[in-house]
Amino acid sequence: MKKIKFGIVGCGRISKRHLDILNSLDNAELKAVCDIKFERAEIAGKNYGCLYYSDYNDMLRNNEDIDAVSILTPSGMHA
Repeated sequence: MKKIKFGIVGCGRISKRHLDILNSLDNAELKAVCDIKFERAEIAGKNYGCLYYSDYNDMLRNNEDIDAVSILTPSGMHA
């Protein structure tokens, strides 16, 4: 079974729940996380063993094999 490779945008309060669930799934692989507060992205990346960025464009450009991105920012920032 092919694993779906994920990127996460937003490493705030709700992200731990999403990251834990992704890590528990056999058919999912966390490739990278991103947050405009670099420290948040760095902590999440190191805790979950993936790459981390402060710019989602860099995350996507450097990880062309990402299949899906979860947007975990406050609702007013989704666009």
